[in-house]
Amino acid sequence: MRLAESVRLVALFFAVSACAAPIEILKVGSIDEAAHANGTKLHAVAIIRGAGRAAVPADATIDAKKDGPEMRVPRPGVFTYALDANDSVVKDDHDRIIGVKSGVQVTKFIAGTATLDGSEVKGELEDHVERVALFPSDRVELRGTFAPGESVPTGGKVEITRAWSALAFGGAMLGGAWLPSVIVGAVSNVDANHWLFVPVVGPWIAFAVRDACTQTDSSVCFEDAGTRVALIADGIIQSTGAVLMLVGLPSSAEVRWTKQATIRIAPMFGNAGVSLSGTF
Repeated sequence: MRLAESVRLVALFFAVSACAAPIEILKVGSIDEAAHANGTKLHAVAIIRGAGRAAVPADATIDAKKDGPEMRVPRPGVFTYALDANDSVVKDDHDRIIGVKSGVQVTKFIAGTATLDGSEVKGELEDHVERVALFPSDRVELRGTFAPGESVPTGGKVEITRAWSALAFGGAMLGGAWLPSVIVGAVSNVDANHWLFVPVVGPWIAFAVRDACTQTDSSVCFEDAGTRVALIADGIIQSTGAVLMLVGLPSSAEVRWTKQATIRIAPMFGNAGVSLSGTF
């Protein structure tokens, strides 16, 4: 294996290892935050009212309109409304069912499509959307999966964490042991030493495939033994450096939430100086 190929292999390995996995974010926000997150990766999964929690359909959206927030759920085709005891059917001047009233909430149907079948009203909803009234005090459970570097619609950003000291020390160990090995592999006539171009595993392979010393001259075999010891030491140092680098690579991600601060500086009347006020 040539040096250039080894470098590309190492770069690819650490590049892949350095990629932190996406993380799932769970946030309980206000109606306004949930409305702002419509159409993004952060979607509503539940409505929280007091101690109660009600699941939200996957395709639902939150509307924070001024005359009363609501949840909108697409309902194409025929929709079935199960009447409660306090519900009442709303009809137009032609005696056609146009809605169901529950308290102050009215679920509207397209005139001429709805029929009453026992305790159920079946028909096509107006705009083919079911509208569920929400309280301004309701909280919305939001969930989404984000990759490192992505911003969260309700504020904040997913950031990766690194153990910089381990990464730097491991890189120094790996590079300091690998570069001399590359030089040896380049100038050596021994086929086994050409494996030294490969980082981390190269010294171990060079040790394993190296021919056994069969010379009668003990000094030659003694030199070969020293080379084998050097290969083991080189392999240990490179392996340790690689492990430290893996420890130092991004292994986790977290959300850093941002805070908006508004500051106002105004003169103070009657006294010299200025006043400072703000929201943090």
